Amino acid sequence: MNLNQPKTERRTKLDLGVQADRVGVGRLSLVGFLTDRKDAIVLSGRTETLEGRIMELYLNRDQDQLGIEIDARSSPLGGNVQPFLNFLAMRSRAEAVGKMVRNLEMPRFITSGGFYATRGQLDFTLLWKFVSSYQSTRFAAGSPPVPQPLGDYHNFNATVGWTFGVKPLNRVYLEAANLADRKFSTVVGYPDYGRRITVGWRSSFK
Repeated sequence: MNLNQPKTERRTKLDLGVQADRVGVGRLSLVGFLTDRKDAIVLSGRTETLEGRIMELYLNRDQDQLGIEIDARSSPLGGNVQPFLNFLAMRSRAEAVGKMVRNLEMPRFITSGGFYATRGQLDFTLLWKFVSSYQSTRFAAGSPPVPQPLGDYHNFNATVGWTFGVKPLNRVYLEAANLADRKFSTVVGYPDYGRRITVGWRSSFK
């Protein structure tokens, strides 16, 4: 068995953006980003048993990501409703057989949005998120492991709360996660099993 230590990864990151902020209207930002990884250290999909322990092996490969992120947040409408939207688009590549090809382990799009509203002591939040499809071999079965489909889901979460008191300041809330009761996974072997309802009470003595 000949196991070599991975090479040192060299990573270059660049972010460049602009932001417009207007009182009474809101804020809009646009950011472009680039990440270039030479000899990136990534899982190889292979394992070796060393001294009775199963060890995952790593390898070096070039990778890069190029993308944009747009974030828009409105000033409160009517004094108590604030919508927001975030959009990320990314091109990801990885080295394969001497060429740079699409990295299927990374999603192309991630989008989220929603709004936050208050009325007196009541507050309400609605969140939506979309993640495009991707795949992964980590924690997957097989030797070599078989890539498993992930992502490709919409998710909706909502929270309603009521704040009262001074010292302590109290907030009781009801949270509903995954309102659409979708079943999806972001990591192999760890699925989201559907809708969840949480009731809670939070106190602050500051």
